[in-house]
Amino acid sequence: MRGFAGVRLFALIDLVITAPLAVPGVTERWMLVLLSAGGALPIPPSWQTLSPLAVTFAQLLGVLGACWNGARLRWADDRRLVAIDAVARIVVAALLIMRISHAAPPALGVFVLVELLGTMLAVLALRRRTASSW
Repeated sequence: MRGFAGVRLFALIDLVITAPLAVPGVTERWMLVLLSAGGALPIPPSWQTLSPLAVTFAQLLGVLGACWNGARLRWADDRRLVAIDAVARIVVAALLIMRISHAAPPALGVFVLVELLGTMLAVLALRRRTASSW
């Protein structure tokens, strides 16, 4: 469905961003790349060293993100997945804003914008079309 092209694009982008987190040996380097916006922004010293627990949770996030975004990519026109994703994006943006207000890396601000843009595209897609799956 044409109204869900933006939803599918964001699912692909999210898949590309989250899948490397699931790969042992890549997780820590990829997190630092994300936290620095590809090296363009500074990372506070307290965020530069990742504990084994943080790496484990990042890997779990990577697995869940790959599964969720794979499902969103495959069924991008399923209104239920789009609606759930829109709500989750708002919650993620709020959590990131909370972290940013407590000296988190500035790159997280980029992710807030991406989450809000993804929410807007999802809402527009939901308003445009009525999918047969719901």
